[in-house]
Amino acid sequence: REHEGSTIVQQFLRTIIVACVIALISTELYAGDRFALVIGNSQYQQVEYLANPINDAQAVSRKLSELGFKVTELHDQSKNQMKATLRQFSEQLNSESVALFFYAGHGIQYEGKNYLIPVDADISKAYEIEYQAIDLNMILSALNEAEPILNIVMLDACRDNPFERQIRGISRSTNLRGSGLASIQNSRGTILSYATEPGNVATDGVGSHSPYTSAMLKYLGMPGLSIQDMLNQVGLAVMNSTQGKQKPWFSSSPVPKFCLAGCDVALNQKPSISADFSAPLINLRLNEALENSDSYKISAEVTDEGGLESIQLHYRTINSGTTFRTLPLVPDQGGNFYSATLPVEYLQHPGIEYYVEAKDRASNISQNPLPNQPRQVFYANAQTSLETDDANPDTKKWWWIGLGVLATSALLAASSSDDNSSNDDTDITLTIEAPTP
Repeated sequence: REHEGSTIVQQFLRTIIVACVIALISTELYAGDRFALVIGNSQYQQVEYLANPINDAQAVSRKLSELGFKVTELHDQSKNQMKATLRQFSEQLNSESVALFFYAGHGIQYEGKNYLIPVDADISKAYEIEYQAIDLNMILSALNEAEPILNIVMLDACRDNPFERQIRGISRSTNLRGSGLASIQNSRGTILSYATEPGNVATDGVGSHSPYTSAMLKYLGMPGLSIQDMLNQVGLAVMNSTQGKQKPWFSSSPVPKFCLAGCDVALNQKPSISADFSAPLINLRLNEALENSDSYKISAEVTDEGGLESIQLHYRTINSGTTFRTLPLVPDQGGNFYSATLPVEYLQHPGIEYYVEAKDRASNISQNPLPNQPRQVFYANAQTSLETDDANPDTKKWWWIGLGVLATSALLAASSSDDNSSNDDTDITLTIEAPTP
């Protein structure tokens, strides 16, 4: 009977090990199928400084991270740095990947080709562009090397030629165009988006983001919008905000249907786009804190051009799977800041998960984060043995690794006990403690 009991223990431990391996592999595959390279160049050494590219890059990176992308975000890159980064990024891709490249900064066209300008470019003659800038075709080739499912290239780089004054003989050159970027033929499985139509100039914007990026941030997380529909809404929004002076443009080879925020509209809610093509913009406050022993306050910054109708907090006990409860967010501290305080009874739970929904007077709706990916918050004074925060896959990964190691050690101990001490009454106790994140 002792041998039979030991065999049962070994089978149980083997099951744990297999489960750990499967869970670890599935986590890695899920985290690895979406990759984004985001570059913002502002601090140019030889031409005018651009105020917004770094702001644009940071905001786009945050949004893409929320949508499940593994993001590489870089600022003020030299030519060598951009080339090295592109090489490293392309090596992550495979035939099951979706790759997204976003660039904000100076761009130029020369001899029908488009070039992205590194911050260390020093160009005084037209032919130097080929040697001191990054050819867009090289970027497309790098992305296509692994033949991913889909390549998405977004260029907020159609600003006026920054080297027009420095380049001698520009008026006699038929190869150098002073404005915008050129139209190019798309590679297989590639969607290419410009901040404005070929040959025209995009503005850097007077706010914290360019018009193109501002519109992009509104629609990137909209459930149910295919990438093509999303870019179309971005174009309409930019045309509206610039009074038709800037007209974003995109082209696409045949690609599979892909929705950045999922093609099934959350809560059966169809996105409503009004004539002004705007929707509320929600930025969650990062300074969440337990304010006192009786309440928990959640804040958000919500902006909208057309006037807000309602802002609501949807919340529930963490990992409960129950229906979300709803609280209105009310003005707090003036400006665009709003907050809601959770009921006292929710402080007795380990934590909550939530999302914020804003609706304007034209029935446009924004949600941050998505309802099927709610933000998780654990209370500092809660007595919990395991925190499963989806925003930190590394924690889960090491927890599974630790569990597998402990199970393997116990299995070896059980086998050794079988071989060497068949009459030994030693009990094997497997104690697993979850690490504190």
